[in-house]
Amino acid sequence: MKQKHTCLFILAIALCIAPALQAQNMVLRLQGGSDQTIPLSNLQKITFSNNNLVLNYVSGGTQLYGLYSLEKIFFSPYTYMKKTYSPTSNIFFNPADNQIHFRNLSEGQYPVVVYQSDGRMVVNTTITSNESVDMSNFPSSIYLIRINNQTLKFKK
Repeated sequence: MKQKHTCLFILAIALCIAPALQAQNMVLRLQGGSDQTIPLSNLQKITFSNNNLVLNYVSGGTQLYGLYSLEKIFFSPYTYMKKTYSPTSNIFFNPADNQIHFRNLSEGQYPVVVYQSDGRMVVNTTITSNESVDMSNFPSSIYLIRINNQTLKFKK
């Protein structure tokens, strides 16, 4: 049982960096060998509560899986990290003004998504070049930000 909890803890950490993952699906292998395939794009949040894996879907639905009923959790087709650095744009957090600043972006609009370290989305907006995102209403934490095919981590 301790090994299963360790594996699930590692999964939770991996899901914190899920925005940078290239897997298309999360696969839950249930006791007895049957697989439940869930597209990552359908998931908004994954948590563990009271010995359950809790999946919150973008559509608003929730699904529970008892940890005892799970044999294995993996990603498909393959999971790998992509390069997250782009020399053409600058993204930085300024703690003095609680703003995430974007510089040197080409003209256009960019979707920006900010996640807390627990995987919860806290900002989902669109910016134009040289705009900022206000983080003053959010607690001190580690955040992941995704913009322009880049995923970066910052600490507030």
